[in-house]
Order: sequence, then C-alpha cells, then structure tokens
Amino acid sequence: MDIQLTEEKERAARSKRIMMWLGVVSIVMMFSGLTSGYVVLQADNYWVKFDLPYGFWISTAVILASSVTMFLAMRAVRKNETNKIKYFIGLTLGLGILFMGMQCKAWSQLIYQGNFFVGKISDLRGEYGKDYVIMNQGAQLNFIDGNFYAASDKSLAEPLNEKINHKFNTASGYLYVLTALHFVHVFVGIIVLLVVLFNAYSNKYSSENPVGMEVASIYWHFLDGLWVYLFFFLLFIR
Repeated sequence: MDIQLTEEKERAARSKRIMMWLGVVSIVMMFSGLTSGYVVLQADNYWVKFDLPYGFWISTAVILASSVTMFLAMRAVRKNETNKIKYFIGLTLGLGILFMGMQCKAWSQLIYQGNFFVGKISDLRGEYGKDYVIMNQGAQLNFIDGNFYAASDKSLAEPLNEKINHKFNTASGYLYVLTALHFVHVFVGIIVLLVVLFNAYSNKYSSENPVGMEVASIYWHFLDGLWVYLFFFLLFIR
C-alpha cells in the first residue's frame, strides 16, 4: 500500500514538472517570435534609439537578487530548515514586488521622455543626439536647422520631417509590449509565491515533499533568466 502511494506521488510530481516545462517552452516560443519581429521591424522602419530608463537597470539587479533568495529557499527545503524556507520565500516575494514597482517606474520615465505605447515620433522630448536618435536602415539621421535628413543626403536636398512626424514610434511600442508581457508573467509568479509562502507557514515543504517549491523555483528562475535576456536584447539590439 505504501509503495503504491509512493508511486502515485512520484507520478503526480513528474506530471507537475512536465507541465511546468511545457509552459516554459511555450513562453520561450512566444518571446522568441516577438523579439524576431522586433528585429524585422527595426530594419524596415524609422527607428527611435534611446537609452533604457534607469528603472530597468535597477529592476534587473532586483530580479537577479530574487533568484539568489529563491535558490536559498530551495536549499532550505532540502535541508528541512523550516524557518529559513519562510524567510527566503518572503524575501523573494518582496523582491518580486519591488521588481514590479521598478518596472512601473521605468514606464513612467519612458512616458516623461515622450516614448508612449501608442505615440508618434513627433511626441519625443529631449535633445536629438543626446536623449535620442532616429535610425533608418542602420544609419542615423542627421538633424540640421530643425530638419531631419538621411545620412546619405549630403546636399540636404530632401528634409524628412513630414515623413517622420507621421510615423508611429514603433520602438517604444514594442518595448512596452515585451516588458508588459514579462510583467504579467511576474504577476503570476507573485501569486505562485504567495501560495508557496502560505504552504511554507503550513509546514508543507520538506526534503521528502519538495515538489511545490521545485515547480515554483523553476518558474521563478525562468522569469529571472527571461528578463535578463530581454534587458540585454533591448540594450544592444536597439
């Protein structure tokens, strides 16, 4: 009877792990498609290049720290250190909430710069060449006497203002899409952590019953890795 019960628990645990990895793969495919589309659109549009808000830099450090605390929580489970399990899960939860707050701060900074989710290039604020530049086919547009010119237009014969001002700021729109989708998945992760924290206070996790923590740990570490990928993608591919 005990053997049968053990086998049923192992099957249930295996099913949970498989479902989690299937979810991870589906999310990877979604973001791979989005980042590929980003690269394609960048090549075929007037593309605004600007520095990432400092909120994204801080949130990157925060989510990396949360990955460390989640690792420590998982290690505490394997060692049956009940108080440490609660402490490190709570710390991970707090860092996750802080990450979301810094993401919101970064979006407010983008809005202040005139980089809206649905906005035009003409909405941009700041000094051209310092706060932002506009690229076309890999070359930076020249801005002379209030007019934009293609890099190849050495004689300044064809101002591009009329053409550019009506263009949507695709770069900022795509940045919002990528970061907001990740934000949604982090929100789901916060709910998962709340459940895990409740279970930890109910003493449900131990070296003999680590499955719930393992699944939560896989998901959280994945979110951390996904954000680091998106951050460096946006940092260098822009």
